[in-house]
Amino acid sequence: MSYSETDICFHYATVQEHPFVKLHYAEIKQNNPDAKLIILLHGFGEYWYAWNDIMPMLAKEGYHVVAPDLRGFNKSDRPDSKKEYDIKFLVNDVKELIFSLGKEKAIVVGHDWGWFNHLGAGQ
Repeated sequence: MSYSETDICFHYATVQEHPFVKLHYAEIKQNNPDAKLIILLHGFGEYWYAWNDIMPMLAKEGYHVVAPDLRGFNKSDRPDSKKEYDIKFLVNDVKELIFSLGKEKAIVVGHDWGWFNHLGAGQ
Protein backbone atom coordinates (compact mmCIF):
# COMPACT_ATOMS: atom_id res chain seq x y z
CA MET A 1 0.00 0.00 0.00
CA SER A 2 1.19 3.51 -0.74
CA TYR A 3 1.17 6.21 1.94
CA SER A 4 1.68 9.97 1.75
CA GLU A 5 1.54 13.03 3.99
CA THR A 6 -2.22 13.16 3.40
CA ASP A 7 -2.59 9.90 5.38
CA ILE A 8 -1.34 11.57 8.56
CA CYS A 9 -4.07 12.08 11.19
CA PHE A 10 -3.82 14.12 14.38
CA HIS A 11 -4.94 13.26 17.90
CA TYR A 12 -4.36 14.03 21.58
CA ALA A 13 -3.52 11.65 24.41
CA THR A 14 -3.62 12.35 28.14
CA VAL A 15 -0.32 11.10 29.53
CA GLN A 16 -0.21 12.56 33.02
CA GLU A 17 -2.97 12.98 35.57
CA HIS A 18 -1.12 15.05 38.17
CA PRO A 19 -0.37 17.48 36.65
CA PHE A 20 -2.75 16.93 33.74
CA VAL A 21 -0.75 16.84 30.46
CA LYS A 22 -2.07 16.24 26.95
CA LEU A 23 0.24 15.36 24.08
CA HIS A 24 -0.62 16.17 20.50
CA TYR A 25 0.55 13.54 18.02
CA ALA A 26 0.60 12.75 14.32
CA GLU A 27 -0.26 9.20 13.29
CA ILE A 28 -0.46 6.85 10.35
CA LYS A 29 -2.33 3.79 11.55
CA GLN A 30 -2.42 0.44 9.81
CA ASN A 31 -5.53 -1.64 9.20
CA ASN A 32 -3.64 -4.52 10.82
CA PRO A 33 -4.09 -4.35 14.64
CA ASP A 34 -0.89 -6.40 15.04
CA ALA A 35 1.26 -3.83 13.24
CA LYS A 36 4.34 -2.87 15.25
CA LEU A 37 4.16 0.59 16.80
CA ILE A 38 7.01 2.98 16.11
CA ILE A 39 7.27 6.23 18.08
CA LEU A 40 9.33 9.04 16.51
CA LEU A 41 10.64 11.61 19.01
CA HIS A 42 11.69 14.99 17.71
CA GLY A 43 14.75 16.89 18.90
CA PHE A 44 14.98 20.09 20.90
CA GLY A 45 13.25 23.01 19.26
CA GLU A 46 11.36 20.79 16.80
CA TYR A 47 7.93 19.12 16.79
CA TRP A 48 6.27 16.13 15.08
CA TYR A 49 6.82 17.65 11.62
CA ALA A 50 10.52 16.76 11.84
CA TRP A 51 9.37 13.24 10.83
CA ASN A 52 6.85 14.29 8.16
CA ASP A 53 8.82 12.80 5.25
CA ILE A 54 9.76 9.64 7.15
CA MET A 55 6.29 8.70 8.43
CA PRO A 56 4.83 7.56 5.07
CA MET A 57 7.96 5.49 4.34
CA LEU A 58 7.65 3.64 7.65
CA ALA A 59 3.89 3.16 7.16
CA LYS A 60 4.60 1.64 3.76
CA GLU A 61 6.79 -0.92 5.55
CA GLY A 62 3.80 -1.89 7.72
CA TYR A 63 4.44 0.11 10.90
CA HIS A 64 1.85 1.96 12.97
CA VAL A 65 3.68 5.31 13.02
CA VAL A 66 3.28 7.96 15.72
CA ALA A 67 5.20 11.23 16.05
CA PRO A 68 4.20 13.22 19.16
CA ASP A 69 4.83 16.84 20.02
CA LEU A 70 6.70 16.35 23.29
CA ARG A 71 5.56 18.31 26.34
CA GLY A 72 6.30 21.99 25.92
CA PHE A 73 6.36 21.88 22.12
CA ASN A 74 3.90 22.88 19.41
CA LYS A 75 0.34 21.79 20.29
CA SER A 76 1.15 19.68 23.38
CA ASP A 77 0.61 21.07 26.87
CA ARG A 78 3.27 23.29 28.41
CA PRO A 79 3.57 22.78 32.16
CA ASP A 80 4.69 25.93 33.99
CA SER A 81 7.25 24.48 36.39
CA LYS A 82 10.76 23.61 35.17
CA LYS A 83 10.70 20.51 37.39
CA GLU A 84 7.88 19.13 35.22
CA TYR A 85 10.37 18.78 32.35
CA ASP A 86 12.62 16.37 34.26
CA ILE A 87 13.66 13.37 32.17
CA LYS A 88 11.55 11.03 34.35
CA PHE A 89 8.40 12.89 33.24
CA LEU A 90 9.48 12.96 29.59
CA VAL A 91 10.13 9.22 29.60
CA ASN A 92 6.84 8.55 31.38
CA ASP A 93 5.02 10.61 28.73
CA VAL A 94 6.32 8.26 26.03
CA LYS A 95 5.47 5.14 28.03
CA GLU A 96 1.93 6.37 28.71
CA LEU A 97 1.49 7.36 25.06
CA ILE A 98 2.40 3.80 24.06
CA PHE A 99 -0.16 2.41 26.54
CA SER A 100 -2.83 4.88 25.34
CA LEU A 101 -2.35 3.51 21.82
CA GLY A 102 -3.24 0.04 23.09
CA LYS A 103 0.30 -1.34 23.02
CA GLU A 104 2.68 -2.53 25.72
CA LYS A 105 5.84 -1.88 23.75
CA ALA A 106 7.09 0.08 20.77
CA ILE A 107 10.14 0.81 18.70
CA VAL A 108 11.31 4.26 19.82
CA VAL A 109 13.39 6.48 17.55
CA GLY A 110 14.71 9.84 18.66
CA HIS A 111 17.57 12.29 18.58
CA ASP A 112 19.06 15.14 20.64
CA TRP A 113 17.71 14.01 24.02
CA GLY A 114 19.57 10.82 24.90
CA TRP A 115 16.33 8.79 24.95
CA PHE A 116 18.16 5.54 24.24
CA ASN A 117 19.68 5.30 27.70
CA HIS A 118 16.65 6.54 29.63
CA LEU A 119 14.25 4.07 28.07
CA GLY A 120 16.38 1.14 29.21
CA ALA A 121 17.57 0.13 25.75
CA GLY A 122 19.91 -2.80 25.72
CA GLN A 123 18.64 -4.21 29.01
